[in-house]
Amino acid sequence: MAVAEKTPIGRNSKIALVSPQINTTGSIFDMGQVGQFESYFHPNKFKRKICTPRLRTLGIPMIHGLLEKQGYNNVVSLDFRYRPNSQPTSEDWKDIYQSDLLGLTAITKTAEQALQVAKIYKEAKPNGIVVMGGYHASARPEEALKAGVDVVVIGEGEKTMAELMQYLESGEKKMDNILGIAYLDKDGQMIITPKRPLMKKYELSSLPSPIFDPMVEKFATYDGLTTSRGCPFDCEFCGVTQFYCGKYTTFTDEAVIRELRHLDDLSKNRKNRRSIFVEDDNFAAMQIRAMRLLGRFDKTGLFPPGSGVQVKKEAGLNPQLNEQFVRSGITSVYVGVESISDKTLEKANKKATREEYERSIKQWREAGLWVHGMFIVGLDGDTKQSFEETKQWAIENVHSAQFFAPVPLPGTTMTKRMQEEGRIITEKWSLYDGHHVLLRPGEEQGFTAWELQKAIVNITDQFYDYKNIGKLILKDKINNPSIPEKQQFAWKLGMLKKSLSLRVYAHWALGNMMKEPGTVAYNLQLQAMEKPQILKGGVVFSSG
Repeated sequence: MAVAEKTPIGRNSKIALVSPQINTTGSIFDMGQVGQFESYFHPNKFKRKICTPRLRTLGIPMIHGLLEKQGYNNVVSLDFRYRPNSQPTSEDWKDIYQSDLLGLTAITKTAEQALQVAKIYKEAKPNGIVVMGGYHASARPEEALKAGVDVVVIGEGEKTMAELMQYLESGEKKMDNILGIAYLDKDGQMIITPKRPLMKKYELSSLPSPIFDPMVEKFATYDGLTTSRGCPFDCEFCGVTQFYCGKYTTFTDEAVIRELRHLDDLSKNRKNRRSIFVEDDNFAAMQIRAMRLLGRFDKTGLFPPGSGVQVKKEAGLNPQLNEQFVRSGITSVYVGVESISDKTLEKANKKATREEYERSIKQWREAGLWVHGMFIVGLDGDTKQSFEETKQWAIENVHSAQFFAPVPLPGTTMTKRMQEEGRIITEKWSLYDGHHVLLRPGEEQGFTAWELQKAIVNITDQFYDYKNIGKLILKDKINNPSIPEKQQFAWKLGMLKKSLSLRVYAHWALGNMMKEPGTVAYNLQLQAMEKPQILKGGVVFSSG
């Protein structure tokens, strides 16, 4: 059935916007990934307290804010990650079944879950309209359309969604004139309209504030703030470059401050001021702008202490910027190191060296900033020897770390190369979370996929060993005028407490992740690839 023949949409139509949960099975009915968003319901009080920061993602909430601004007054946002066990409730299903339009978003690791919701909805309400956007659907629109989605929004969704709603309401505009969508025509042929240009600075800055699921407002531990979109770099494995076409666009300073005031108003209403995580992929890509914004954060007092920001290595070499981070309330920097091998970094088009990372990280630590390093273990160029070197380097340089396997996200340069080389093991999307080895290593690397999987678990376990607690914190001398000497003991004590909590949490979450049904089944598959084996009743039997 063509979209034009569906239930017409009006200003009073019920609209449900859904963000699915994260799990390893890909089923909307299965429990969410342990140690992720559902941990705030954990019966153990201490584990509830130390659980990983719960961030507010902005995709669906931005669309919700836009629709309300357009006059649609019967919109509900449902974020399944903020439910007990990350499973939709009976009230959630009621909202979905009663809706005239179902909106879905998904990154690759939640694509299966999102498409399952679409299928269930269409079976119950064939004339209902399903619209899906986000990274995964943008990269693979045909997959979503085959699963019953009526319209895929490709790329940035705000302007496209506004035009699509106008079409669904009035029918005045031809559907093929809407830029940036995919749909099936009356003959079942897929139509992809021309790409929509990315929004300009003034367009981004005029967007309304996001509206969140009330459960997100209640249970998130960090507020999210976006001051830019995209990244000017072109790392081979990164989906940001593909989604934003290598462009980097900023919001105006006034728009950022306006959103900070909005977050401050929300915190007053709930009587709970949360730290902020700046969700830009590269906040300090323009350092003069970053310094100016941080100065305004400091001056207004709107930016809470304990906040965090994602940056590239270049930011660490600017002492004034590091000082301004701390003065404005930022205490943590998150940096994608990826690898300590210059050869591996070059192959990934990372445009960085090990020595540059060491200098930047040293500067951040001396500024009193918590440094969180993110590593990709097993990239082309890595060897078995790299595993131990990466672990030891991380222990000696960063306060906390995540160790991921390479993820062949749809549409990236790396994925296209892996497809040509026949190295992608599975397209089970729920495993595309960075914790599962999805690629066959190159012959020159000298390890198997299962050996890499075990290595990543062991590196994480050993990095968070209790003997490493506080080593860097006690060793470093803080050299930052924003942290007077008399405050440095208390500052370091706070970092030590954070270090202890993270280590407790990491071991708990890692242990539970290895027991998840999807992980257990996939690990058996990786073992079976290593040598001929027979899988029988969930038990591995050697065939030789």
